Amino acid sequence: MKIAYLAHPYTDDPMRNYLAVTDLAARLQQEHPDVLVFSPVHAFVYLARVPMPEQHEMAMQNCQEMMRLLNTAKSASPFYWLDDVELWLAPGWEKSQGCREEKYFAECMGWKVVEL
Repeated sequence: MKIAYLAHPYTDDPMRNYLAVTDLAARLQQEHPDVLVFSPVHAFVYLARVPMPEQHEMAMQNCQEMMRLLNTAKSASPFYWLDDVELWLAPGWEKSQGCREEKYFAECMGWKVVEL
């Protein structure tokens, strides 16, 4: 099993980006049924109740921790089902500070980075 961590812009227009990443994640999951598409926007949507800039800071802390956990699971023998973890970058990622941070973090861990 492969996990694709889907990095998508969010902060500049939360509602529009939430709907866009929902559509993208659904399409990708249908196109890649053998891949578990993980969307941190959906996993941490409850942070929408936290005011900015704390929301962004908390979200990025959570994202980095999730990336660490996925990286650990990939290399841990009990998680034999996890073959690989990749970072999939949604269109427009270059304009998002959060996506750029996720890309840097993924590269530091040796993940394959795919621009969609």
